[in-house]
Amino acid sequence: MERGDIQPSSLVIKVSKAIGKRLAKLGVHQERLASPINETQGKLLDKVKNLTKDLTEKDEKIGELYSAGLVNGFNKG
Repeated sequence: MERGDIQPSSLVIKVSKAIGKRLAKLGVHQERLASPINETQGKLLDKVKNLTKDLTEKDEKIGELYSAGLVNGFNKG
């Protein structure tokens, strides 16, 4: 069978089936990967929250030291 012997209508059916199979495989992989992605995203968000909290606490502490005049190596009093 040569290239010219294939009917366009049968080619469309074959291509449609092939695309359907690929989409089904992608769907399975997407479901399989969804859980690890969500888990990793949750871990990263928790880490960012913890780092933000830590930075805020340290910023407050440096603010207290600055107000006391201790940041630049001298005391106001």
